[in-house]
Amino acid sequence: MALEILEIDQLPFAPEFNGFRQNPPDKCLIAGESRCGVWFAPEAMLEDAYGVIGHYWAKDSQQSHQLLSTACNLLRESGCATVYGPMNGNTWKAYRFVTWSDGAAPFLMEPENPPEWPGYWLESGFVPRHEYMSTVVRDLAATDPRLVKARTRLMDAGVTWRTIDLSHFQEELTKVYDLSREAFSNNILYSAIDQSTFLEQYLPFVDHIDPRYVLLAHDSVDSCCGFVFAIPDLLQLKRGQPLSRLVIKTLAVSSKRRYGGLGAILVEEVQQAALTNGLDSAIHALMYSGNVSANIGRNSDLIRRYTLFAKTLS
Repeated sequence: MALEILEIDQLPFAPEFNGFRQNPPDKCLIAGESRCGVWFAPEAMLEDAYGVIGHYWAKDSQQSHQLLSTACNLLRESGCATVYGPMNGNTWKAYRFVTWSDGAAPFLMEPENPPEWPGYWLESGFVPRHEYMSTVVRDLAATDPRLVKARTRLMDAGVTWRTIDLSHFQEELTKVYDLSREAFSNNILYSAIDQSTFLEQYLPFVDHIDPRYVLLAHDSVDSCCGFVFAIPDLLQLKRGQPLSRLVIKTLAVSSKRRYGGLGAILVEEVQQAALTNGLDSAIHALMYSGNVSANIGRNSDLIRRYTLFAKTLS
């Protein structure tokens, strides 16, 4: 089957390529009804240059193998030593495959894929490199008694927390951006983005945010030292179900030791807010399996595992 390698402005005008235009790859690959994008050697805190494959959609194993082998060849020729995927350019965008599920319905902002797709990548020589998970807390009334002392210590030190001020959304986002650069800089495959790109990506979401579930913490000199972003699972409404669960999507806390316990407190605060507002569970979404944040949810149940794949190019 013929495979096309196109520039972004050569793509057909069809709905399946909308994601390509919103987040353009360096090269676009089409094989039959299947497609993917390739990004060459994005900046990262790694010794070896790497590339990524994203915007992936495959009809079958044969077309997938054709796409992935061609993408790997392009990346090898460009000097990349390793390729990761699926990832739509960087970790600020969609990435990872679902590789295990307990059968729970998908939640808002979660990646979705046919179960056979990870197998296609394995067939093409990729291996699991990084693992992630989502859990659900079903008892929002439960609190952690260990946080009582942490609350007192932080409050005595002048740390406070409040809901986000949507009337000054850009200013609030700027604080989130500054903290994110510190808190996420050591994350796997972290890529720095400038402030204008960050604001351009998130400012359009102002009308979709419920401020009751977005908290910002500040220290005694009013510097942002923590935030949690959560949102009701609106996919439940699309399925005709009552809105009953919260999705805790992003948590960040300054790495300074004096803020120990702040992340768990912010999570507990939004879970209590969810309970007060009639929700009965909270999903701790898309956590890296090795992160400390994966230990925050008490009495939580695993509902999903995700995998980021990699292949050494030699």
